[in-house]
Amino acid sequence: MPDSKLHSASFALALVLRFHEKNVDINSLQHELSGKDSDIEIHDLVRISRRLGLKARKVNVKQRRLHKSPVPFIAKGRNNDYFIIADISAEKNVAMVQFFWAGAVHITPERALGTVER
Repeated sequence: MPDSKLHSASFALALVLRFHEKNVDINSLQHELSGKDSDIEIHDLVRISRRLGLKARKVNVKQRRLHKSPVPFIAKGRNNDYFIIADISAEKNVAMVQFFWAGAVHITPERALGTVER
């Protein structure tokens, strides 16, 4: 498994856990996720989140309802990297997205969805 997938998944999960005031060591998350023989999937992140006390589930969101989604949330790109959607403004048609390799960027929800696995 390429390191970018492991790093992006553990970084995204750590950010969401810290947002919810859960102390987490990113190295322990990487260790837990690196034990898999296959790619990291959303259900792996949901399982770890639940184990650490969060309510978590996988959902598919249509573009027209994206602005109604609770933030922050973890999304998986078509290249299997994970990122955070931290804020969405329906009025301004802008989403704030956090990538582990590029930091926070503001893009349109359409572009954010274009990166998300369908």
